[in-house]
Amino acid sequence: GALLGMLAMFAALTWCLYGWLPPRAALFTGAIAVISFFDSYWMNGYWGAAIAACGGCLIIGAIPRLWRRPSAETAFALAAGLIILANSRPFEGCALALGGFAALAIGLRRRPGSAKRLLQPAVLGTFCVVLALGGAWMLLYNRATTGSAFRLAYQVNRDEYGSSPQFWIAPPTPVKTYRHRSEERRVGKEC
Repeated sequence: GALLGMLAMFAALTWCLYGWLPPRAALFTGAIAVISFFDSYWMNGYWGAAIAACGGCLIIGAIPRLWRRPSAETAFALAAGLIILANSRPFEGCALALGGFAALAIGLRRRPGSAKRLLQPAVLGTFCVVLALGGAWMLLYNRATTGSAFRLAYQVNRDEYGSSPQFWIAPPTPVKTYRHRSEERRVGKEC
């Protein structure tokens, strides 16, 4: 699974770089990423960082393509990136999405023709359909795993096992009672 995630990340990273850089520079940078990332945290950490990076690359790579020549394929990539980040890194994904939409708006303001093409039914429709299907799948998955459509599985995990607040500005969490000594020792090391 980690290997497949890494391969998806490399593909998405190279696709992203082709949107921002000349083809040779994008290919060279993608090759350097493959060489340097394989023996690193990204491959050996098992935290799903490669999947989150894949989603981020899809969003960042879609922006210049939507500036230049909006298409249904690029709208699909943008929506897929948003769904991937919503499932893997919701807070960071929200920040990236807001920044990406701001950059998209600024770039489209300079290219009125691209803004009109972006609003074509094929482009906007693809984006909305993929986002709606992905959102519906997330709601069904959350309901099946947590009992509530609007409660993510990581929130349940955080409530059960979290030993410190999610954000540094939040009040401290109450001390939890664990059923197993091994879990108490693990949580004690994190604090």
